[in-house]
Amino acid sequence: ASYVLITLGGRPDQVRAGMTYVVISLIASTLFLVSLAFIYAATGTVNMGANNIWTTTNGSVGDVAGSSAEITVSGAGSRLNTGVNLYVGNEGSGSLTVAYQGVVQAGAVMVARSGSATGNVSITGAGSELTTDFLYIGGDRFGPASVATNGTVSVRGGGKLNAQTLFMGDAANSSGTLNVEGPGSALNTTLLIVGNNGAGTMLVSGGATVTNTTSSTYLGQAPGSSGSVWLT
Repeated sequence: ASYVLITLGGRPDQVRAGMTYVVISLIASTLFLVSLAFIYAATGTVNMGANNIWTTTNGSVGDVAGSSAEITVSGAGSRLNTGVNLYVGNEGSGSLTVAYQGVVQAGAVMVARSGSATGNVSITGAGSELTTDFLYIGGDRFGPASVATNGTVSVRGGGKLNAQTLFMGDAANSSGTLNVEGPGSALNTTLLIVGNNGAGTMLVSGGATVTNTTSSTYLGQAPGSSGSVWLT
């Protein structure tokens, strides 16, 4: 509309002015969109409400060093399905919140995987649940090296964590902490390693339950690692 008003009358100087206006506007808009894309790539937020389902093969929250991102899966019928790997803090800072009967299911979940990554997972409230075959909290000995990774997973208010195999402090120079707190909160596993090659800590309190169907539990598995479990 502005271009039409400027060029109304059709004189050469009006057309030139109109073209200049259009070009400058296009350049400015493009620069704005590109800048916005870079900002969102570095800091992104996804909120999934009730009855929303997101299915993907792989997912990464806080993928590259210096980035920060978070995902919230909240409400009955809200579900995140990741067929292979879900990284919460791959090399950057990542956060995953599962609340109000939200559900997350993944082949493997890696919290604070490599470099100086930080990752936080919160599973809160009755009906909220995370299920995975493999859960790594702090480091991944099969992946890129850890410099000072720090991962934390908290299960509160009746939330449930089902992790068939669970590692805390999996890689050297990594730290992993698991908190299971309050009545109804539960961890179900078949293999529990608290401090595999790094440092692992597990705290169970306030009537929470931990069930290991094979009773295979290891603390401070490899030389130089450390593991501690607190029951209060």
